Amino acid sequence: MQILDLRQIPSRKLEPLFQEETRHWRDELHWDYGPSVDLIRKFVDSHSLGGYVAMHPSFVVVCAYVTCMWEVLFIFLVWKPMTRRVVLSLGILFHVMTCLTLGLFIFPMICLSAYPLFATDCEIESLRRSSTNAWNWLVAATKLWS
Repeated sequence: MQILDLRQIPSRKLEPLFQEETRHWRDELHWDYGPSVDLIRKFVDSHSLGGYVAMHPSFVVVCAYVTCMWEVLFIFLVWKPMTRRVVLSLGILFHVMTCLTLGLFIFPMICLSAYPLFATDCEIESLRRSSTNAWNWLVAATKLWS
């Protein structure tokens, strides 16, 4: 059996396989396989990291260890004022990349929405000021270019 990188295959090339599977599920199992095929098409056309992962299982092992270590360290480091900003920044990066590379959206968004709970009032006020300054700079730059 050959494993193919799903990022390299458009879903239209898998159409004969989809038709055969749909027919099999309908005839043998009396099941409408159409919604499942639609979900598979959507995944294949998203070109997510799944194809790369299937071709490089050692990558999965390394990522699993890094994720476990991150989760354990996060619990201890987020409460220390000295490391809080770095840990929260890395957490934001980690969960944004989870969205972009793996196509997972709900879990990373839940985690991202919980990060402000770890910040102090002073840190939130500082972030608000800096984001307001960045927004004002962006508006001014846009006015200059237009």
